[in-house]
Amino acid sequence: MANGISRYALIIYGSAEQTIQEEVEQSLAFFNENGFETFVTSRIPPDGPFDHYITASVENVEKLVGTLREKIDDNDELVIYTTGHGRESNGAGTLCFEGDCDHERIHEIFSSIVYGKRSVFMAQCYGGNWKKDFSNDPNTLFISTGGKGKSVKCGRGGFFWFFWSKDAPDYNHDGGVSFEERRKYALHSLSFAKLLK
Repeated sequence: MANGISRYALIIYGSAEQTIQEEVEQSLAFFNENGFETFVTSRIPPDGPFDHYITASVENVEKLVGTLREKIDDNDELVIYTTGHGRESNGAGTLCFEGDCDHERIHEIFSSIVYGKRSVFMAQCYGGNWKKDFSNDPNTLFISTGGKGKSVKCGRGGFFWFFWSKDAPDYNHDGGVSFEERRKYALHSLSFAKLLK
């Protein structure tokens, strides 16, 4: 906690592919190293340390967020990271939990969390369709791997694989690696990987 500000990370992964699970582990390592209290929902528990865990389903996301809401206030930092599978439904992006794909309840759950500053990172397909849910808030940073209506590559070699990498550099030499520096590193790494193909 710095200056009375607590940091919380909500990680939601609804499927069970190993390469995406590795990406979840990378993000969890980042959050642990940077003083976040972590709230994780996935099909299998992460290997790395976490503060709160529940198996993945829409109902369990609601339970996990209930625990988070008891702690967080409107002065705190919140990061929401979603990965796994998503679909498109009536123009909206969804999060999928073993075939149960949802937008409305998940949007309501996210909207129920107070925060001072929020970052939302969506790695699932059609994450760009969520832009309208988050982009009108000046206290929210929103990054998705795809634009509206786009499927994406996730897991090893995808954008967030590089974004969460421990190799992301401190470009401005200020002693920390910002989300902007991580974005820059991920884009550079993806461009370089394409050149090697």
